[in-house]
Amino acid sequence: MTRSTLKLVTQYDAQENRYSILRHNLTEFGAIEAAEDCRRRFSIFIIDQRGKHVADDVDDCEDCRKEIKAAHHEQPEPQFKRRHE
Repeated sequence: MTRSTLKLVTQYDAQENRYSILRHNLTEFGAIEAAEDCRRRFSIFIIDQRGKHVADDVDDCEDCRKEIKAAHHEQPEPQFKRRHE
């Protein structure tokens, strides 16, 4: 992936040490808007994307998981949870 200004928005559950990907391929403004929309219900984080992700569905996006793994420093590493589980 190349360097970009795209963002992805995630939810992190510290008690369960799990994350879900809510949105990806967003501009900075779009990420802030999406985070504000979701913030009422979740703990939300915005992470820099290194490039455009090709998957349409964030639950199927391996690039998102790689971005989160690179940006996240929790031990043990959090487990991925699909949004609709």
